[in-house]
Amino acid sequence: MSARVAAGSDPLAGVALIAPPLASPGWQPVPALRVEGPILLVAGRDDQYCPPEALTALGRTLPSATITIFDATDHFFFTSLDALASAVADWAGRIKRQVTRLAEARSTVAAGSRGWRFPPRGSRASPPRRSGR
Repeated sequence: MSARVAAGSDPLAGVALIAPPLASPGWQPVPALRVEGPILLVAGRDDQYCPPEALTALGRTLPSATITIFDATDHFFFTSLDALASAVADWAGRIKRQVTRLAEARSTVAAGSRGWRFPPRGSRASPPRRSGR
């Protein structure tokens, strides 16, 4: 599902494919993922639906992909739930940092032409008023 969303018209800040069914007949990853940020690919070493070799091959086609294979883990991650949660949290943190940097850069550029910078979040500052004609 996330691969279909990522192939939409608007690029995503990131995408995580957790045990995508690469071994299922007819399932193919979307060839043109539009993702501006980190991509997380996760599978268990013993996953019969998402073989690690297939996940690794997919990851090689995606320059910003991080491939994580958990040993002694099948498709359902019962033995690695804490490690999976940690991997997803790290990935989400990278996206948050990237989005924050992008928002700050955009506000600086937008404010630069007006000589005013957006105030910090929670501040009650307002832009300078223009003098009347």
